Amino acid sequence: MGVVVKQSIKNTVITYIGFAIGAINTLFLFTQYLSKEEYGVVTYVIAASNILWPFMALGFHNTIIKYFKKFELANHHRQFFTWMLIFPALVIMILFLFLWLNQSWVEGFYEKNESLKKAIFPIFLLAVATAYFEIFYAWARVHLRSVEGNFLKQLFNRVGISVLLVLVAYKIINEEQFLYGYVLVSFLRVIMMKIIAYRIEKPVFKFKAISDVKQIITYSLVILVAVMVSVFLLDLDKIMIERYLPVEEVAVYSIMIYMSSVIEVPLKSMIQITTPLTSNYLAEEKIDDLSRLNKSTSITTLIVAGLIALLIFCNAENIYTFIPDQYTLHIDVLLLMCFIKLTEASLGVTSAILYNSDYYKWLLLFGVIVMAVAVIFNILLIPIFGLKGAALASLTAYVIYNIIKLFWVKRCFGIHPFNRGFFKVAIIILSLGILFRLISMYLEPTFMNLILKSCCIALFYVVLVYKLSVSGAVNSFLELQWNNLKSKLS
Repeated sequence: MGVVVKQSIKNTVITYIGFAIGAINTLFLFTQYLSKEEYGVVTYVIAASNILWPFMALGFHNTIIKYFKKFELANHHRQFFTWMLIFPALVIMILFLFLWLNQSWVEGFYEKNESLKKAIFPIFLLAVATAYFEIFYAWARVHLRSVEGNFLKQLFNRVGISVLLVLVAYKIINEEQFLYGYVLVSFLRVIMMKIIAYRIEKPVFKFKAISDVKQIITYSLVILVAVMVSVFLLDLDKIMIERYLPVEEVAVYSIMIYMSSVIEVPLKSMIQITTPLTSNYLAEEKIDDLSRLNKSTSITTLIVAGLIALLIFCNAENIYTFIPDQYTLHIDVLLLMCFIKLTEASLGVTSAILYNSDYYKWLLLFGVIVMAVAVIFNILLIPIFGLKGAALASLTAYVIYNIIKLFWVKRCFGIHPFNRGFFKVAIIILSLGILFRLISMYLEPTFMNLILKSCCIALFYVVLVYKLSVSGAVNSFLELQWNNLKSKLS
């Protein structure tokens, strides 16, 4: 577990720095230097590319993690990785040919928003870059080298966006050039990730058949559906909003989405290194170790995520004082988004267990059901409730999907991520959330209120978590930090 803790800490620091830069981009630079419509277009392009790239990767980034150990034992892992690079290239060529031959038909989908027609090829190119980045990153992760890739994933693109937005601010480039600049940054990231992956262990480019091809292809296609579900749940609402509301509303919605996405940073940091460990525990049938890993990641990430959720939700009005007035805060939408992220943080490695177990085929059925639910609810709710309808649709789909995953892991392995500490943390989050939202009703939003309220929330939260002994590991960490502080002050 030393490797897990060490790399998880590094990944957490990197991810939070990345999210801080992303917050500057999302809340300040985008809103100041792009018009509301231009910001909506950029948000849509990124969301659409996120939905497209799993089709190009074919789920092979997860396939590498599941089957690497098996091929490594047979000393065929480098040939295996070679095929993982070839198949996506074939799919990309087919998709590009289809897009090139049917460009007019594709552009017909954007009759209501003409500005999106010029963004079709940036969407495709961003998807290509993301697909190959994830494949190279998976190769690094199976070698328990997640930090470099996480740096590129969380920091590199966001810094690139910051630079491009500064160029927009000084009128050096326009909005369309910004999109292609972002494409360039994304391909530079792929090249860097490829260099890192090859330095860890270079694949052998021998076009020799590998064993269990049918099993690997089946797994990859099923995982493709599972990944599509995750991506759809994350970005489908932005795509659907564009169909029923002005594209400017995508920008309004994306700000609240970004604010809530900070909540899941602890889980994202932990999952980079725990996913390969989960696969190893399953391969070695170490169910007790798997259960401990599931519970420890669940309570730890929920504690950290809970504090972040409180800071965001209870300070929403204060945060919005830094954002132009044209971007309206919908506190009910933000609440729903925060709840979704907290449920995700509480799952531990439940999703990774399903992805890497022999029961992965059930993800196909689960995925089809959840995607259908998400699409139907978006169609029904957005025209009636607007942005709140999109949030409600996402909440419904997430809750159904998470309940199914929890039930299936419990049924198949007899384990779940929850313990008594989970319910204690839930009560703490709910109580402090209600208290500080009531306090917010009587305070004028200012920067000073943001600082003071954040300090009060953090203090109350940490004291309650410690006094109620939510987690032995967290209590030990807090005691260590307190003793270190006292020794420095004495």
